Amino acid sequence: TLLYLLTSAMVLRSLKIGEVGTRPAVHLIRMAATIHLGLLLYHGATLSQIYHTDLCEWLGFGMLLMLAVVSRRNSPPKLSYLVLPAAIVAIAMSELWVPQALLPESWSARAPWIYAHIGLALVGYAAFAILALGGALYLWQNSLLKRRAASIWSPYCPDLVQLEHIQTRGLYYGLLVFTLAIASGKWSFRILELPPRWNPQEILSLCVWSLFALLVWTRRIPSLRKHITAYGSLAGL
Repeated sequence: TLLYLLTSAMVLRSLKIGEVGTRPAVHLIRMAATIHLGLLLYHGATLSQIYHTDLCEWLGFGMLLMLAVVSRRNSPPKLSYLVLPAAIVAIAMSELWVPQALLPESWSARAPWIYAHIGLALVGYAAFAILALGGALYLWQNSLLKRRAASIWSPYCPDLVQLEHIQTRGLYYGLLVFTLAIASGKWSFRILELPPRWNPQEILSLCVWSLFALLVWTRRIPSLRKHITAYGSLAGL
């Protein structure tokens, strides 16, 4: 939690200062994501049970990781104004809530594998959530541009070029992580010696994956890539 608070304070201060102070902020986001990933991997290698607080921690990490992914080399996106506070809330909830076990005792030996599957899924969900937020802001900024209007919130929002960058990187990396999550989920049936099946949650996840895979294909069509990605990411959310 302290790591996220320090990162958020320095990044938001850099965004307020302007372009001069933003490069260290990008390095700080990536360093914080790397440190947290190391802690998660160590925890996953030694655990024998998964708690619902672990889900909050993975979700917070996913937000920070995807923020690092969509950041440009010299500046983090102004999306940080919304994403970093949400990540702090998720991490704080993982520390403050009373842990409740999620796995039966018979699955304790396979807990690290399930932990990895859940983590990948939540990072993918975080990526799609950031993509949907970027899509909503893109449509809003584009409507302002067409009407030649202005808003008091515009200085705190990414411009259209930055939002296009967020849509591209967020879509590709989010789909990659979510693909790994689905594959590891199906493999977990074999690990747990369960009969293969498709429950409603898995079918819904496959539908979401298909939607974002279709959006990757539409990125090849210049006339569709911007608006279709924005609307499709909102539909996928």
